[in-house]
Amino acid sequence: MKRKIAAILAADLVGYSRLMAEDEEETMRRLMSYRSVFDDFITRADGRIFNTAGDAVLAEFPSAVDAVRAAIDIQESLRTRNMSYPPSRHMVFRIGLTIGDVIERDGDLLGDGVNVAARLQGLASPGGICVSRSVHEQVADKLSVVFSDMGPQSVKNIPRPVHAYRVQIEKESPEPALVANANAQTKAVSQRPTALLVVIAALAIVLGALGSFVILNKPWSRPEPPKKEVAAVIPTPAATPPVTSPVAVAKPPAPPSPSSPADSLVDPIAKLTKALSEIMASTTPDVAEQERRGIITGYIESKLHRAMAVQDQYRRYFISEGHEDAASAAEKTLEGCQLRFAKACALVAADDQPSSGGLVFKEMPHLNYSGEVDLSKIPVISANLRSRKDLQAYFSAPAAKAIAIHPLGTLFVIVGEQSLREAETRALLLCNGDTIRGGAEGPCYIYAIANEVVLSQRLKVPQ
Repeated sequence: MKRKIAAILAADLVGYSRLMAEDEEETMRRLMSYRSVFDDFITRADGRIFNTAGDAVLAEFPSAVDAVRAAIDIQESLRTRNMSYPPSRHMVFRIGLTIGDVIERDGDLLGDGVNVAARLQGLASPGGICVSRSVHEQVADKLSVVFSDMGPQSVKNIPRPVHAYRVQIEKESPEPALVANANAQTKAVSQRPTALLVVIAALAIVLGALGSFVILNKPWSRPEPPKKEVAAVIPTPAATPPVTSPVAVAKPPAPPSPSSPADSLVDPIAKLTKALSEIMASTTPDVAEQERRGIITGYIESKLHRAMAVQDQYRRYFISEGHEDAASAAEKTLEGCQLRFAKACALVAADDQPSSGGLVFKEMPHLNYSGEVDLSKIPVISANLRSRKDLQAYFSAPAAKAIAIHPLGTLFVIVGEQSLREAETRALLLCNGDTIRGGAEGPCYIYAIANEVVLSQRLKVPQ
């Protein structure tokens, strides 16, 4: 065991038991999808998930700034995903953050820091983030984030009060302090009827004086002043010739109607859903509407950068996610689709942009090359995976080795076996048994045996 200082994130799903009771399978499917959001942003911030239990996530970060930034990104991403579902089916997480001294044992973290983070999570509002004073002190001058001081909080199993701060996130539920302040203002106004009567009386006096001035000066009896050229203020109907006026006054444009932040989020999703529905209805008219909606929902829930492709002969759809950018997502999805169905595919959408100008089916060259393994030509996987140490060391390893590949981008390298067949068997078993992929989008294939590429043979069993 060893001790260290780390920023700890604790997250928990609100209403997990209710969601499971209503629809267990759908809740588990979406929970895995939402969990991938945590995985993505935590990894980007150089963090590490060290424990998960049911609906909870525990992660560590080397930096409090990165931890807070990751927590905000996670909540914003989950809020966007929830827009595709009715409020009763929203999956909302609370997040707590602290910096503390922890004990590391077999990859897991224990100690006071973990416990405090869990208690802070309980203090957060649904969809919100609550941090300790130590985190607040580290990030207050480094991030453009607004904090609300909650003061010292007595929490379960922590002997001393924990000074907590709430991170103000757009669209979060109103702060209790703000609601209380608004109620106090309303009460104060209701207790000042005398002031209101004074204002009304003053207005009556002013109006009375103005009426006396008008009567005494009799403006209607004065000679008419010389006419001045002024702009017409009454619009003339289109069918009637307009009254000639030397000066034309343009009506100022109406100010744009304010749009809420939710509009900017809902609008692209609604447009994308409509476009995908039209494309899928024309390419797969025999697919049931409910199945199409499920495919579209799965695509919208996928993490950036993502893409969807369709196979020509079988009219099946293929989705992959988590790529470096939209262009890479498009390329890798077309490769994965062709690897999955052994036929050329066409791009349906990349990120939030649906294909325009019709579907174009094309062969992907990286799936058809032969000869020795070339890292630059390995399809599906990302550039980061190509730089993995086990891939770099593959060429110098003994001959009893193999690589298995999956259409979604998993890659398993096996070296040092007694025979080629054992290497192929182990590579396929590991790839097909990958718990993260969960068996989605078809089986794994042998990519290379020793240094020879055999992907075009689509071997799903060892030779």
